[in-house]
Amino acid sequence: MPVFSGLVIASCGLLIAGSLLLHHDGALHRVAMLREGEWHAVGMRQDDVTQVLAATVSDILFLADLNEVGPFLREQDSSDRVALEQEFVAFSRNREVYRQIRIVSSSGSELLRVDYLDGQAVAVRPDDLQDTTEDTSFQDLAQCAIGALYISPLDLNKKNGVIEQPLDPVMQFILRIGTEEAAGGYLALSLAGNIIVDAFSDSHPDPEASPLLIDQDGSYIYGLPSDDGWQFMLFREAGQDFSDIFPEEWQTIASADTGQFESPRGLFTYSTLIPYEAVGAVLRDPTGSEASQEFLETSTHDVWKNVSWVPSTMLSSVRLSGALQMAGWNAFGILLLGAGSWIFARWLAIRGEKQRLTTQSNTLLESTLQRYMSKEVCHRLLDDPQRHAQLGGDAQFVAVLFVDIRGFTGFCEQRDPKEVVAVLNRTLSELVVPLRVYRGILDKYVG
Repeated sequence: MPVFSGLVIASCGLLIAGSLLLHHDGALHRVAMLREGEWHAVGMRQDDVTQVLAATVSDILFLADLNEVGPFLREQDSSDRVALEQEFVAFSRNREVYRQIRIVSSSGSELLRVDYLDGQAVAVRPDDLQDTTEDTSFQDLAQCAIGALYISPLDLNKKNGVIEQPLDPVMQFILRIGTEEAAGGYLALSLAGNIIVDAFSDSHPDPEASPLLIDQDGSYIYGLPSDDGWQFMLFREAGQDFSDIFPEEWQTIASADTGQFESPRGLFTYSTLIPYEAVGAVLRDPTGSEASQEFLETSTHDVWKNVSWVPSTMLSSVRLSGALQMAGWNAFGILLLGAGSWIFARWLAIRGEKQRLTTQSNTLLESTLQRYMSKEVCHRLLDDPQRHAQLGGDAQFVAVLFVDIRGFTGFCEQRDPKEVVAVLNRTLSELVVPLRVYRGILDKYVG
């Protein structure tokens, strides 16, 4: 039925077009929310790692102000050593994040060290102290003023020049201490690398994205494709770095400090974290002026990329979220529209058939009436349905009876006209009785 087909096609087209438009708008909104959420996640990770670094700077400045530090640097007698070791042991046991706390002489030799291993803070015997004269960071700091601070790259911890096992990367915070008049030295804290990584990974758990911490060479610090722990810092396998797996994306990330972009591999949101710059920003005084703390900037400082990666499959899943539900509701809607369209089309067909029959009947009635009355009277009658509503239109057999009164002419000549009329009226009354019984019509009664 053409009407039914047209209604179904039109209604289904509107339903599907409206659903697709709503789903498209919903997908845009969901992706926009995802993008905003990834910016938030990257910001939280950046802030939490920065807070860890800033707390370490605060700790090293606190330790440098201990009353026992000055006398120990000047005299280095056993009583000062014991007092300072007790302070460092108590501090290390309380903080649990520093693998080593050291006092190093201006020449680069360790004067005092407290190690934190397996949950225990232990003061190292003088005979087991190390010679660090080959450490260039101390040589660089010697050129700076008292109070200058150096933050090393995250690297594997070494003892007497040999990498410690199991692998345990640390970040060295070294502060030049002392006075211009007296013998100076260095205070060094070795912040455990897993503290930084834990702060990064625990900051904002995100089931939709993979948090990645990447160094300036495009290598993973956190978010490794394997479970080899810190083994990658010792042996880097070819093709396992972020820059190898995502070469085009790495070029974009390495070329800017912050950004967000979408590639065929997914959505990438990133920021740049330079430890000493981030700490310097946190240590600004409340007035907003530069912090008084001096940082030693070297060409080997870390530049980390804080990256959040949403894979293309997850991005597609976010865009297509609700598509199955929408398809189900569309199918249900199409069934309803089909049923409604069929009912409406059926009603139109019945209505049209009735109009056709009425028109046909009126045409037939008009052609019949025009034989017996003028067009004006016929039109007036047809314009008012109440006038011809009872008129039949059925085909029936009709019996026509022609009756003549025998000898009526002679009878009329011999009788008075009044008497003739009386006879005719009486005859008419008698004819009416059978006519009513058989619902007949007296067409003419001529005398």
